Amino acid sequence: RTTKFATLMGALWVSFPRRGESENPFGIRFGWKYFATVLNNPPDSNYLHIIGKLLEISGFMMHQVYGKQFVKMMAILRDKYMPVVHSTVDEETSASFNRLRDIIIKFFAENKFDAPAGRLMPGYW
Repeated sequence: RTTKFATLMGALWVSFPRRGESENPFGIRFGWKYFATVLNNPPDSNYLHIIGKLLEISGFMMHQVYGKQFVKMMAILRDKYMPVVHSTVDEETSASFNRLRDIIIKFFAENKFDAPAGRLMPGYW
């Protein structure tokens, strides 16, 4: 259930505003606040699947909007969050850990996120 909620939240963050509106009321800034909050709290393996899903959906736009700051956030996730949370990973969370680790490795190898599939383009509304 939480992964589906994360998918919805990520989709809201990256949605373009409706015609006539200048700003998305659920814009990418809320995604940035979420990641800042998660990374400023003690690492918890319960968030691994949520972080992974949100990065898959909103990582592309966050990288475009926040640039170097986003790369720094990803480095903190890789260098500080993941090693600490690795010690708490059990059988139930190991798949989420491995998936998030692969997402981070791919980002640093390619220095980009792929655009999310199914994203509605401006003017759809």
